[in-house]
Amino acid sequence: MIRYFLFALIIFFQFSCQQKHEKVYRSFYFWKTTMNFSEEENKKLETLNVEKMYTRLFDVDYHNEAVTSGIIDIKALPKNVSIIPVVYITNKTLLNIEDATMLADKISLLVKKIITQHSISINEIQIDCDWTVQTKEKYFNLLKKMKNNFPDELISCTIRLHQIKYPEKTGVPPVQRGMLMFYNMGDINSKTANSIYNEKDAKKYVTFVNKYPIPLDVAIPLFNWIKHFRHGKLIGLINHISPQELRNNDRISETEEGHFTMKENLILHRQFLQSGDNLIIEDLNPGTAIRAAKLVNKYLQSDTCSVIIYHWDKNNPHQHNNTSIEKIYSVFQ
Repeated sequence: MIRYFLFALIIFFQFSCQQKHEKVYRSFYFWKTTMNFSEEENKKLETLNVEKMYTRLFDVDYHNEAVTSGIIDIKALPKNVSIIPVVYITNKTLLNIEDATMLADKISLLVKKIITQHSISINEIQIDCDWTVQTKEKYFNLLKKMKNNFPDELISCTIRLHQIKYPEKTGVPPVQRGMLMFYNMGDINSKTANSIYNEKDAKKYVTFVNKYPIPLDVAIPLFNWIKHFRHGKLIGLINHISPQELRNNDRISETEEGHFTMKENLILHRQFLQSGDNLIIEDLNPGTAIRAAKLVNKYLQSDTCSVIIYHWDKNNPHQHNNTSIEKIYSVFQ
């Protein structure tokens, strides 16, 4: 009898530790500068029952003044999917501008121009910025102004784990929903630890998720990149060169699994690689992404939840595994 009781107790805790949400909006981030959805891609969206595409429209950076760049070129929108405009703002911009409300007006005008030009109907706008203690006042004023400019739309913003853990220090943004970015939590300069997702670091922060005062959605990573080191220092991230291209090039030596050294100078896909440079592949495979989803879902309290996979890329082999993507979404349902 005791044995059966213990078994039932174990089963209860296994199920109770995972949240099941009343409504899960299956979503993707789209983070490219050209949007041109094919019939094959639309079929994939339909198969996966994707409802939202959080689409980066442009970036805002500071070069003597706040300037927009990387404005999206929309050739073909995805079918039967809601477009959520996303605008990325560098923290450098907030540090240097004087009037955040003027920047909000500038952003609003460009967002309205793009959605009008392509007949896009929206019900949400998201602002992506890793704000700091020094910039939170300006940033929060910008968000308030965005809401004034779009009174009928939901305004959301991205939130990092350190902002989840220390809300009394970083402040809580004046938005209706937050998007928890459950990735990029490791040391980007490390040559050994994975900076896309580090489960040890994730566990230090994730327990604070259910205490956050605004409803949260969540973004789960499913991508890879290449860290580019020169003279021991990180000089950039490369997203458009596949690991196989590195392995097939006789001017590049793989010194250990996923670690490469340039034998001589080379330009690959307009990327200058200098002799002696080190390239390290960082990857988040589907199995790890599913474990990340299970971990964060234990603490995600929202009745409704947008689950976003970062990011839509037809050249990403992981993304084309429908089974893995389905498993990620199913964690929350």
